[in-house]
Amino acid sequence: MATALHWFRNDLRHSDNYALTMACRAPQVLAVYCFDPRYFENDSHGFPRTGKFRAQFLRETIADLSKNLRDLNIPLFIYHGRAEEVLPDLVARFEITEIHTQREWTRDETRIRDAVLSQLPDDVRFPSGSAGLARSAGAVPETPR
Repeated sequence: MATALHWFRNDLRHSDNYALTMACRAPQVLAVYCFDPRYFENDSHGFPRTGKFRAQFLRETIADLSKNLRDLNIPLFIYHGRAEEVLPDLVARFEITEIHTQREWTRDETRIRDAVLSQLPDDVRFPSGSAGLARSAGAVPETPR
């Protein structure tokens, strides 16, 4: 049975989420969110990347997201760790065949995306219609209009 993984990053909505909708076309869907420690470190100027109010907002939003996904029979796995270390384990453990996520444009997010891609087997699909990832470095497919 095909299993899809929806990788939540910055778009933490369970409704009106195109990539999640595309993931739900698979017979089985799992979801993951990583509290990546890089986002809780200070930036190169010494300022926190995530302040205490944003961190609290994220915790509350993830708790709410988990409840809403549970109502849809989609388990949300929550990790404190780097996505490129977490996702390969989930892919192997649950025999995930495709990963869906929102499109990211910024430097840090694209670096993390590329790090994840480098750690995954080549047969894991990233459907272009889901605003997913592309195998070639830096290339992200267009979302159909």
